[in-house]
Amino acid sequence: MPFSVQVVPQELLQDRQVQSVNEALRTVVGVTPDNSSQSAFESYTIRGFSTGFSGGNIFRNGLRDGTNITTRIAIPNIERIEVLRGPAGALFSQGGPGGTVNIVTKRPLADPQYILEGTVGNFGTFAGSVDFTGSLNESESLLYRFIAGASTTDTFIDFFDRQNYLIAPSLTWQISPATRLTLEGEYTISQQPNDRGLPARGTVLPNINGRLPAIALLGNRMMI
Repeated sequence: MPFSVQVVPQELLQDRQVQSVNEALRTVVGVTPDNSSQSAFESYTIRGFSTGFSGGNIFRNGLRDGTNITTRIAIPNIERIEVLRGPAGALFSQGGPGGTVNIVTKRPLADPQYILEGTVGNFGTFAGSVDFTGSLNESESLLYRFIAGASTTDTFIDFFDRQNYLIAPSLTWQISPATRLTLEGEYTISQQPNDRGLPARGTVLPNINGRLPAIALLGNRMMI
């Protein structure tokens, strides 16, 4: 089959302090984000074919997921990102010829783990997250994981600020050595204007009304 798979692991997401899936996929050869980092939505072009806003080429744990058309995908709950480049329909029965993005979320672990992270940056950027996991009984047949995060930033663009909130609990029951049941949920809130950048006229091309400043917001100022 004419396809290849590249994985963006958790270590790379942490080392680069990735704030969106768009940023993470910039490290993958043949994948280009369709929108700027200020966009409220996430879509990608893989080998020249766009995933579009239908979400048909974006999966979560192997199942089709179209939440990228309504909100940004929450980074704190991502274990890794798998990118299949090639005719995805050969494996998933649907998807474009360019490829498919599969988001793998974090699962409960038997070994106790308690992580607290905080970030402070330019333009009033503040972010924090917690990640707790472990066993609920001595036999380690019942595992839990709780992830929560929040972030806010003003950015360099006028009238543009962003707030993201996440709660993601999960529970795993090891019924038998060959049977495991995992229940997981994710509740996210992403509030920001939708800004897809500046047009060519007024930036790289002449404009009778003058040059557009880099801080101009031409998108929808309503929070979505």
